[in-house]
Amino acid sequence: MVAILKGGSPAAWGGIVTYRDEGSFIVSLEKNKPAVINIKNKLEAVTDNCEKIILNPTTCTGILHVAGTKQIKVTPANPPGQPNPIVEIWFVQYPTELTRFQFICPPPPGTIGSSKGKADFTSGAPSGLLLFMGQPALPTYIKFEAKEGEQVILETLQDSNNAGRFIYYKFSVRKLNDE
Repeated sequence: MVAILKGGSPAAWGGIVTYRDEGSFIVSLEKNKPAVINIKNKLEAVTDNCEKIILNPTTCTGILHVAGTKQIKVTPANPPGQPNPIVEIWFVQYPTELTRFQFICPPPPGTIGSSKGKADFTSGAPSGLLLFMGQPALPTYIKFEAKEGEQVILETLQDSNNAGRFIYYKFSVRKLNDE
């Protein structure tokens, strides 16, 4: 799982701002007891040209976070129309927690002074992140076919008029060797 949001510009306070969050997990289908194991949630990262003090360095879980599963349903293969099992997973809903930080930003070109403040996103967030405020972290549900190769089960790119601002996220599934 990967999520990337990019905005700002070299001529703006903060410059070009990039948000990145990612994670992974393994779905075990062994012994007719499906399970989500080996969950790896990375903390989100925000990069720009500002100096930051992160106020929640151990809890900024971001918009992608797997806390466990509520249910896993495996529909067995039924050849020839459905040659592979279908896997559906409902995840435990986990609150989205964005990075909160204090910052000092250098001025954009042609501006004197600096910008100083606090970004806590409790009352608002940059427009791209507003989508996720008050929502559970992703994923909440996925469905895929248990087959060979890699599958992209969700991918989206919302480009903002080709101005270098975008929201991108992708969930993919790849069968691992039985080793």
